[in-house]
Amino acid sequence: MKEAAENDATVTAGGERLSLRRHSRRAFDALVVEGVLPTFLLWAVVVIVRSGPVDYRWFPALAGITAAYWALLVLPAFVIRLVTARRTSLTLSRDGIEGLSPSAALVRWQDVAGVRAVRRLTGRRVQVTKRGGASMLLHAPRSGWLPDPRFERDLAALREWAVRHGAPIDPGKPHPREPRRLWSPMTIAGLVLVALLVAAGLRTVDRGVVWPWTPIASGVTGACPALEAAGLGRHWPADTREHVLDETRDFGRLHLSECRWHSPFGTDPAPFDLLVVTVARHGPGPESSAVASAARSHDAERAAMSAPRPLTGVGDEAVVISDAGLVVVAARKANVTVVMWANLDSHDRAQNAATSALRVLTTAMMADVRLDSTERRGDG
Repeated sequence: MKEAAENDATVTAGGERLSLRRHSRRAFDALVVEGVLPTFLLWAVVVIVRSGPVDYRWFPALAGITAAYWALLVLPAFVIRLVTARRTSLTLSRDGIEGLSPSAALVRWQDVAGVRAVRRLTGRRVQVTKRGGASMLLHAPRSGWLPDPRFERDLAALREWAVRHGAPIDPGKPHPREPRRLWSPMTIAGLVLVALLVAAGLRTVDRGVVWPWTPIASGVTGACPALEAAGLGRHWPADTREHVLDETRDFGRLHLSECRWHSPFGTDPAPFDLLVVTVARHGPGPESSAVASAARSHDAERAAMSAPRPLTGVGDEAVVISDAGLVVVAARKANVTVVMWANLDSHDRAQNAATSALRVLTTAMMADVRLDSTERRGDG
């Protein structure tokens, strides 16, 4: 009776039957496995597959999905396990193992060749091997992935009972563990989990996080005035260029300003044949912050370029391409993007001088962008 009590088992008055029960501990272990880990995986996958920075505007949708998952699946399963834990048992008699299922026959001790703990995705279970190699998993006792002394005690009690009643198991040897397999389902699941979490972490470090208090610009200077203020005259004298376009458009969540200059003098010396500058201030959308919208726009510009090179020290991120007769610089600072491109009237012009000029102009325009609001205030 004392041994049975230590193993959380019940013995009849005659001492001829042993009842091994599930423990409520498994319900809490399953809560971690089925509730917490899938939640982390959901958030990690979203971080990996979504473009742009990690956006706080994703959080309400993810929180809603998580809450629904917990309310509809995780918590009901947890309550059921908690309520039925003590009601689910396995009976050991002098003859063998009973109560495997309503239709299962008695497994006699003489047919039992081994009893050991095995690990499955849902936790640890007891596997009984019969002569001939057939095996079965018992529905009690069971444990989660975390260390569980009661499971160990119940497993030891089961082995002792089996040996005492004639099972051909060597009582002098500790109960064997499941052989470790290099590519077991648990190993693969663990590697996938670690890989996803590491990838999500690296993605977050690389692209950053947008919070409600992230600074943004509530307004920007038009492209033509901003270009002149940046020092266009020092790179392209006013008497060698002609104004073609100065246009500003407001699309609600996108404020766009475009400026164009070209050289009307043909063979006269001019650093560019055509210079186009677009300044865009991005606003928040239903599922995207202003900074995230600008980052996606910048990513699209970069993807459209052929072999862009990164530019350091220009806004938050910038790239450049310089190829026979064409120079393009795309940059972003907070929720503002600037795209500047220039055509040279002949391929033998100094590409390096044109690239340097556009970089200087873009740097000055980015520095002039004033971050005077925040993401949350910008919603209004």
